[in-house]
Amino acid sequence: MNALLATAFLLGIAGSAHCVGMCGPIALAVPSPAPGWRARLTSTLILNSGRLLTYMLSGCSVRSFRKSIGTCRSPANYHDLCWDPYY
Repeated sequence: MNALLATAFLLGIAGSAHCVGMCGPIALAVPSPAPGWRARLTSTLILNSGRLLTYMLSGCSVRSFRKSIGTCRSPANYHDLCWDPYY
């Protein structure tokens, strides 16, 4: 399990360069409704909440598609990436 966590950490670090290069300018371009740090914080929270919702919906749709075609199976002793408590 430690090797899996180390790999996930390294991929996260490597992916942060992508986020800074691609998402950073988009986040900086979002206008604030009013001057001040509270307005900027509010618009940033709204932007990131939308991003999280989009990622969650994308993941759910891919999972539903994989489950519908029957590729959401794993060995009994392996953590199922397509985990479903009612499956």
